[in-house]
Amino acid sequence: MKRQRGLSMTGFLFLAVASVFVALLAFKVLPAYLEYFSIQRALSGMARDLDMQTTTPKEIRSSFDKRAAIDNITVITGQDLEIDKEGNQAVVLANYAQKIPLFANISVYIEFQASTGKRK
Repeated sequence: MKRQRGLSMTGFLFLAVASVFVALLAFKVLPAYLEYFSIQRALSGMARDLDMQTTTPKEIRSSFDKRAAIDNITVITGQDLEIDKEGNQAVVLANYAQKIPLFANISVYIEFQASTGKRK
């Protein structure tokens, strides 16, 4: 006799529930990561375009706000940026966190850090 192969109904239901949970998590978390990549792209563009040795913090914040308006970045503003000196070069840091509700009272808390310089 040949042994039957395949998925039982219980196995299928377990796989379906797990797949729905993974898809829900991905659909909820993906926009936060896309916005993080937009912030990183804006900071990288600022580092290329601005002369970071002579630019004032006010100009850096203004440049970020303009890029944020174009890229629809709503999580942070230019006032939230940390501007430090590393040697004679300005380094712009964006540290922020997002709390993403999944369902009921379960949420995901993600901390992001974007920078124009080398990460520590």
